[in-house]
Amino acid sequence: MKAGYFAQNRLDNLDARRTVIEEAMDVRNQNPDVTERLARTILGGLLFRKDDVFKKVSVLSGGEKSRLALAKILLAPPNLLLMDEPTTHLDIPSIDAIVNALSQYEGP
Repeated sequence: MKAGYFAQNRLDNLDARRTVIEEAMDVRNQNPDVTERLARTILGGLLFRKDDVFKKVSVLSGGEKSRLALAKILLAPPNLLLMDEPTTHLDIPSIDAIVNALSQYEGP
């Protein structure tokens, strides 16, 4: 079983020097099947659209960083996902995006 953990300190695990798409593609070491197209699809579902994927992680808001951390989890999906305060720092559209992404998740 592969467990995933969406921790309160999840933002500490993002590399501020990378862009959103670079950070998302970093999961290829866990899931080599991740393509840029898949990453952009997941990111788009979490409200990172068009040129948003080229923003540096360092300029993202707390909510955007939370959504990026969730995107990384969804790109290398665990069998079990534990979420510790997943909506911290998120606005209503972001919470809706997370709920929608999780409801569509079929899991391995």
